[in-house]
Amino acid sequence: MNWERNRNTTFICVCGGILVFLLFGACRESTSSQAEIFSSVINPEIDVNKIATATAIDFKILKDSTIGQMPQNRFFWVSIANKIPKDKIDLLADAIVRDVINKTSERYHSFTIHFFFEDDFKGSIENSKSVARANFLPEGGWTKVGREPIDNYTNYKLICKLVHDPGKN
Repeated sequence: MNWERNRNTTFICVCGGILVFLLFGACRESTSSQAEIFSSVINPEIDVNKIATATAIDFKILKDSTIGQMPQNRFFWVSIANKIPKDKIDLLADAIVRDVINKTSERYHSFTIHFFFEDDFKGSIENSKSVARANFLPEGGWTKVGREPIDNYTNYKLICKLVHDPGKN
């Protein structure tokens, strides 16, 4: 009986050790640098290379998200390789929104794009300040979201604002 109890205890300890080893390995992999994770993330509905060529702006999609009831609100977090003026950010925002609209049959109440300059990026979205935000909304404002037809986005306007001066912390 004692021998069997020792065997069961040994078996449980070995299984527990293997489980801890596997969990530690999985956790270690999931904490790899955010830059590596983001560099491999490309939204399939956005043709980054085509837009980068057309706008002459080197950028990456860091993250995307949809929230809300159908139709949903669409969000993007975008890293721009070089510092560019606001009019170029406007151009990039418009190209991203148009590409999504042209490539998907889904309709969205709104689009919001947060822009970061790569040099000012602090390893994660949460630790970094966006330099600009673009919103594609009915009549350019949030008050008509959900009340305006979105079948062709006729009354929608793109509004882009600088929200953080990268020279100031």
